[in-house]
Amino acid sequence: MRTQTWISMVLSGLLSLSLVAGTEGSALAKSKRSKRAPSGTAVAMTAESERSGKGSDSSHERSSGTTESRGEARSDSGGEPASSGEGSAPAAPSDKVGRFMANFKIGPAIGAHNAGHQGAIVLEAGWSVLPNKNAYLLFPLQFQFAEGGGAIILPVGFQYDIGIKQVPGLYLYPRLSFGYAAFIASALGQTATTHFGVLMPEFGAKYVYKGRYNFGGEIFSLPIYFNDGGAAVQYRILLSAGMNF
Repeated sequence: MRTQTWISMVLSGLLSLSLVAGTEGSALAKSKRSKRAPSGTAVAMTAESERSGKGSDSSHERSSGTTESRGEARSDSGGEPASSGEGSAPAAPSDKVGRFMANFKIGPAIGAHNAGHQGAIVLEAGWSVLPNKNAYLLFPLQFQFAEGGGAIILPVGFQYDIGIKQVPGLYLYPRLSFGYAAFIASALGQTATTHFGVLMPEFGAKYVYKGRYNFGGEIFSLPIYFNDGGAAVQYRILLSAGMNF
């Protein structure tokens, strides 16, 4: 009886030990599974974050590349009109076609001091001494006429054209001439010639049409004649027309 009791006690102890061991083993297995699951999730999340980072980088590169290509296209399109505009720029309509000019002028010569009234005709040639076609050396051959006499004037002069920017083709010009003048008087079948030196300050305006045709005149022309016997002065207003070539 004692032996059976001891055996039953040993068996019951072994059974309790096995139950305890099984409980602990199941608890350990659960703890291991719970530890492994988060690590796998973390790896998956890391992989996804890496993939998303690469995707954002690639999309950023694509967007930057698109922006650069658009910028280049804009710069190219913006540069083409400028070059075409420069190549097709027309010449200014006020440009004169050449450095030579020839003009015909006519008007009254009014006696202002020791001189009579006369009519005046001017045949003028000029050459621009500067490439800008504004500074002219002048050769204005002049004739003045009246009843009972007339005059021949042979001066050399200089004129400078000042362009008016607000009105293309319009010029104002001061000019100064000096030379020789001969007054011829005829009375009772006799002719007398009086010799003078002459100085002529003048100021005028002209419009140059299509760079070739000149229209204008001198609103102020003051021939001053002088010799040993004294001086004489006339005031002239001259209308002119001519051309450049």
